[in-house]
Order: sequence, then structure tokens, then C-alpha cells
Amino acid sequence: MHHPILIIVFFVFSLNVWGQDSEYRSDILVPELRHADNLVLWSAFGGYNSFDSLNEQYRHQFGQELSIVFFGVEDLKGDLLFAADAEILPDAVIVPSDFLGLHQDYRFQAIDKENFPQSERGNSKDAYFGYPITTGNFLLLYYNKLLVSNPASSWDELFQQAQQLSEKGIQAITWQYRAPFYFLPFYYAFGGNIETNEALKLNNEAMLSALKSYKEIVEQADLIRFCGRSCDSFDFLNGQVAYTIDGDWNYREFKRALGDNLGVAAIPAIKGHAVRGLSSNYVIAFPKNKKESEANRKQKMKSLIEFFNKDKTQTHIFHEYGLYPASIDPNSKLNKRTSEFESQFFTLLNDSISIQSHASISFMWSALSNNVLAVLQDQIGIEKAAYNIDAETQELAGKFEQLRSQKRVLK
Repeated sequence: MHHPILIIVFFVFSLNVWGQDSEYRSDILVPELRHADNLVLWSAFGGYNSFDSLNEQYRHQFGQELSIVFFGVEDLKGDLLFAADAEILPDAVIVPSDFLGLHQDYRFQAIDKENFPQSERGNSKDAYFGYPITTGNFLLLYYNKLLVSNPASSWDELFQQAQQLSEKGIQAITWQYRAPFYFLPFYYAFGGNIETNEALKLNNEAMLSALKSYKEIVEQADLIRFCGRSCDSFDFLNGQVAYTIDGDWNYREFKRALGDNLGVAAIPAIKGHAVRGLSSNYVIAFPKNKKESEANRKQKMKSLIEFFNKDKTQTHIFHEYGLYPASIDPNSKLNKRTSEFESQFFTLLNDSISIQSHASISFMWSALSNNVLAVLQDQIGIEKAAYNIDAETQELAGKFEQLRSQKRVLK
């Protein structure tokens, strides 16, 4: 019988908080293993469905096969909870760092400090539940140089360009406007913040200003008519759209499609406020299987962390997937920018706002998803939406903590 908290949390996580379908379906929780002694790795690396060469490197180094199963991020959040309940957890997972806010519910094992470089160990009271593999996971503005000579630095400037582009039959800009992750940088632009050790407070002036301004630019960009339910990258890659806001995770795909005609820039400023992408790490974490010995668990953690921390592995991940390693040798070739494009890209990465993980963020996404969309569809007003976002986040977080305190969650 599943615990009540899993039903609540799975319902929340099953909501499509990104505003788009997951790229992978998680139809099964436990993959069929090719060999009994394989290491099973569940990965939420978005859009990257082949780690074959990494698997070969790992097998050559450690003499063991990796069975890698790919999930959409939201699928994996719920599936991990049910896997913990059913005692069928994988050996390791690669997930965005916001998963760590619920580390005890996913049964993530604390990682020995000795596995971290000295500079990253922090003070003696710190506990680590995920080892960073890549950094970034942030939004930026991509543009087609064949359609735009100078990228717009503000939304006013972009909409001036839109008039000229429209005369040529070109849509100015698209992005996944329904997805709360794309809304959040605008909340930060007006002074909002989700970095807190206390309950999130989201009904504030920053939220009101962000909702109002976001609705205005979505309407002015004519996204609801042009995109319908989903703005994907197809039209941008085919030259029908001049700009798109998208993640660094699509950098390699866009570069392969557009080559030297691809440009990158900061998301345009809104009403004089800079809009900066929010960045985080992808981490490798280790769910604790009760039947596994402590010695085996430590050896597994050590080998996988050692593997993903190697310069060769990091270089492969960067060149194959366009994701920048979270920990890197200063003398690595990756620190030598080979083009103006890469220099611009890393400038934007360095200018992004790094956000940390805590449990309240997990519940915030659902509240944002429902209410931002309701504002865009004129179903509720801005003041009501700001109130709902705050109240729904607090309500879900409160129910979660209440059930935890009653010991009705997994230990």
C-alpha cells in the first residue's frame, strides 16, 4: 500500500510544470538488466538519449556495465518516490539539483566528503546528497543571424524589430511561455527570490509586476495565436522565427542546425530590469537500497564519482551535449574559448543566477504552472494569481511536512 504523502507528491510532480510533454516515457520502473551485476543508472539529462560512448569508457575503466534508463524530469520525480516505496531503487540517478530538496524521501545516501575536492567540502557540518556533474541548466536568448543583425537588448527594441520581421513573414520570437521555469527569470528581474531557508513568500510586489509584464509580452509577441499550446524549436531552426528563449541544453542541437548563423544573447531587459537566466547543477545521487552492504555502496559511489569527475568524461559531456562541467581542472582545454560564440555563451553562464535546492521549490512549480497559465488565458486577475501561487505552495508544503511528522513517509 502506497503512503499518502507519495500520492500527494506524485500528483504534484505528475503535473506538466514545464508546459510541454516529457521527452521520454517512464513506462517501467525497473529496466531489464543485461547482466546481473550491472549498475543501474536513471538519468534525467533532458534530450540526451545516448550515453553509449560513456558506458564504454566506464566498462573499460571499471570492468562493469552501466544500464542507463532515460526519464523526463517530471516522470522521474514521481517514479523515484514510488520506487523507494516498492524497494526497487536504481544504483544511482542523474538529476537536477532541486531534487536534493527531497533527499530524504528519495532515500539519497549522504556522500562522504572525501569524494569531493578540498575546495568544495565546506564546513564540517555540511551534508552532501548529490555530486555535481554539470552546471548551467539556464535560459538564454538564441537568434538567427540571417534574420537579425543586432540582437535586441530590451523587449521594446525586440518589438520594434518585430514590425520589420512581420513584413517579411517572420515571427519575431517564441518560447515555452506556458512553462513556469521560463516565467521565473522575470520574477527575479523585479526583485523576487526563491532562495530561503524558511517558507517561500510569493505574494509580493515582485510577483505582481512579473505577472503583469509577462502577460503583456506574451500578448505582444502573439504567442498564443502563433504557438497554440506549445512553442517548440522547429520553427526557429527552420528560419520562420528570428528569436527563441531556450535552455543551454539545446545549445548543441541549435549549433548543429544553424552553424555560424546561430547567435546567443541575454534575455531582453524588461522595463529597465535585467532578465538573467537561473542556473543549477545536474548531480549524481545514490538512492539507499536496504539490501546493499555499506562496503558495496561506498565502492559504487566512489567509482561513479571518480568517473564523472575525470577530465576525459567532462570533455565528452561538453562536446557531445553542450553541458559545462561543474568541477573542472583549470588547465583543461575546456577553459580555452575557441570562438567568439563560446565566449558569449560562457559570459551568459557566468552572469546567470545560481539557485539552490530546498523542499518548498518542489511545490512552487505546480502553483506557478496553474496560475501563470490562468492569467495568460484571462481566467483570473493578477492579484488573485499572486495570492493563489503563495497559498497553494504553502498548503502543499504544509501537508508534506505534516505527513512527515506523523511518520507516514518512508524512512
